[in-house]
Amino acid sequence: MRLTPLHAALLASPLLLASPLTGSAAAQGERDDAAPASIDGLRRDAVVRSVERVGPAVANIATEREGKGRSRVRSLGSGLVVHSLGFLLTNAHVVERAQQVLVTLPGGRRLSAQTLSAMPELDLALLRVEVDEPLRAATLALDEEVHVGETCIALGNPFGLESSVTRGVISARSRRLRVRGRVLPGSFLQTDAAINPGNSGGPLVNLNGEVIGLNTAIHKGGQGIGFAIPVSRLRRALRELSDPLTHRDAWLGLSLEDGPRGATVASVVSGGPAAEAGIRQGDVIHAAGPSPVDSVFAFQATILATRLPHLRLALEGRDGERRGALLRPGAPPWQRVLRERLGLVGQDLTPSRAWALEQRPGGVLVREVLAGPAAELGLQPGDRLFQVQLPQQRAREVPDQRTLARQLAGVPRGSEVVLTIRRGERDYRGALTLR
Repeated sequence: MRLTPLHAALLASPLLLASPLTGSAAAQGERDDAAPASIDGLRRDAVVRSVERVGPAVANIATEREGKGRSRVRSLGSGLVVHSLGFLLTNAHVVERAQQVLVTLPGGRRLSAQTLSAMPELDLALLRVEVDEPLRAATLALDEEVHVGETCIALGNPFGLESSVTRGVISARSRRLRVRGRVLPGSFLQTDAAINPGNSGGPLVNLNGEVIGLNTAIHKGGQGIGFAIPVSRLRRALRELSDPLTHRDAWLGLSLEDGPRGATVASVVSGGPAAEAGIRQGDVIHAAGPSPVDSVFAFQATILATRLPHLRLALEGRDGERRGALLRPGAPPWQRVLRERLGLVGQDLTPSRAWALEQRPGGVLVREVLAGPAAELGLQPGDRLFQVQLPQQRAREVPDQRTLARQLAGVPRGSEVVLTIRRGERDYRGALTLR
């Protein structure tokens, strides 16, 4: 089947309908004035209550980028507030190559947004807006099972028509999709709720007002055939999209998982920040600073939104004991190795960062060159280091900084290693002496 993302240029034609609708809207207003002041219980059914619950968390997203001849190309999509501190989830194709992203919240407030990270292979992106007061966030369904024939509701901004609502059913589960000649990973929900260009990034919700999917594609040439990314994949993606190590080089020295009681500590690195704070395996994090924590994403989002060098945590141990901890994120140890031995500061060229830079993922992006071997070799910020050859060994790939530091471990001081880097469109090889 041929599919097209739910992403469309801003069209003028819908605006032409405003004048013919004026009379009809006025007549409707007269009827509303004569109607009772409140909606009776029979009319305010489960669909209405669901929309009331989720609607305040659905935003309009407008983007701008330079097109041919330096013209500005404007496009529209939808976004979902997933954390009260200003984090929104949308489709990656909505904000792809955008120079500016503008979010319009329910009520008309407009804010400039930053694209924090993206997972292009899953067509998901995480945005952040600076807010003075908490936003209304949507609730992600805990029960990941949906039933064929179950009523569902799609919310979004098709063709720029803000706060549109359509109703349908789950038509099928576990659909496989092909977009632009590529099979997308994972399975998708199919629905006949009307979704159109501009609905991308808007939620698909159940009658409890819980998000069960994110609208992402329609069947080209078909009607009543739309697809959404299921909530289980949204939850996993949010953990990766909000990783503090990726965004702020903030190493916590622990791994977390979503457990039945919330964000649970799966492991603690000896000598790391978490161990020094007294955090133990099996602890559940209930709060970080003033913000409650009910998931790994909620915890990581709080870290990203906090400017302080430390964060006060509320923990519950395996034995039910409640206690506090002061967590001070630190620089990852592998960055120290690269500073000391090579004289450079790097960044992992993750799929998200590579997508933003329009490069292929993998390797270490040189962020800063210090005095030492890297400077003597002539490395520059922006170089991509993707291969290393150690003494008497064959060249090996360098997927990230942690791997490179591990490869250099045990290599004696004064040894010569050969690096392969990419600068622009060309590859270079050069030898340097390890400190």
